[in-house]
Amino acid sequence: MYSTRQAILLRARRILETVTPIDSNCGALCDAHCCRASEDESADAMWLFPGEDALYHDGIPGLTVHDAHGNEGYPFLFCSCEGGEGCVREARPISCRIFPLFPMAVKSPRTGKYRIVVTADPRGVRHCPLLWEGSPAMTQEFRRAVKRVGQLMLTEPELRRYLIATSEYLTGLAKLL
Repeated sequence: MYSTRQAILLRARRILETVTPIDSNCGALCDAHCCRASEDESADAMWLFPGEDALYHDGIPGLTVHDAHGNEGYPFLFCSCEGGEGCVREARPISCRIFPLFPMAVKSPRTGKYRIVVTADPRGVRHCPLLWEGSPAMTQEFRRAVKRVGQLMLTEPELRRYLIATSEYLTGLAKLL
């Protein structure tokens, strides 16, 4: 039986199951840069959301969970699928499914409540052509799905805390870049 948090994560994965950033293979734009292993293994790690690591204990080929010193203390998932070859697409973590966007938790100064604003993930700016000027526009369906997932995560306390902390981190990173 899954916890409420894991049930939310599974629902989020289902929301993102069939939507993609553009109507064609975005990996063709960058030679699947976000799916390629490199000599610097940490560059290929995907941040796992709280509780998501439990979904990877069955030993899916090419995917390995590792403890983290960053990511708010939550594990990373390392992928050894070269350029997407051998990728078990159904097993992709949420961070992979939402890339190159992130559902930022933004606090309303008027109400004090958090809302989701979908924005470009600054960690992908150097690598993802979809974030470069003149690139194909991402589909509204994809943007809406990322927003829905963020809204869903705001309903669970630990996922909400994680979204808020990660949003603050990414906002700081974007200012540095």
